[in-house]
Amino acid sequence: MTKSKDVYKFLNDINKRINSIECMKYKMDWNYRLNIEIEKFNITHHGYQVIQSDSSRFKKYTEEELTTIISLKTNGKSDSEIAITIGRTYWSVVYKIRELRNNGLLK
Repeated sequence: MTKSKDVYKFLNDINKRINSIECMKYKMDWNYRLNIEIEKFNITHHGYQVIQSDSSRFKKYTEEELTTIISLKTNGKSDSEIAITIGRTYWSVVYKIRELRNNGLLK
């Protein structure tokens, strides 16, 4: 399984059956595991937020967003400024700009 929603469904389905196996709780109870990771990162990387994967965050770019990216990048805006302007993550914009360049849509 590679889609996060499929993994969550699988864990939810099997959790009902193996809930009594305490040593497997960290593998099967997603909320339990997420809280462990959040606590761990709060100690080592104070101030950072742990975000669970969600396929709804991976929405396709609209034509309007692509036009805006090309325009802003052509006018010298940084990837970070573009990300803020269109409401996308920095790395998503970085990858999209690379893709636009590879496809000859951006110099």
